[in-house]
Amino acid sequence: MVYASWIYDSLKVMGTNDDDLIRLILSRAEIDLQNIKEAYHKMAEKPLIEDIAVETSGDYKNMLIALVKGNFE
Repeated sequence: MVYASWIYDSLKVMGTNDDDLIRLILSRAEIDLQNIKEAYHKMAEKPLIEDIAVETSGDYKNMLIALVKGNFE
């Protein structure tokens, strides 16, 4: 899934591309984030939440994790 790849790239670029990361997660949060999480896990061989926790910090990290968790977990 292309969104999983774009999120991965946003997290793995030096310094994390925060603008893209926020846009990608917010724009897909209610549509197909569950599918993106599954595709990300297959591609990165670890959960999206794990990479978010490593690559971000503070309230920003907490907000992204809450959005990604949504009503699915």
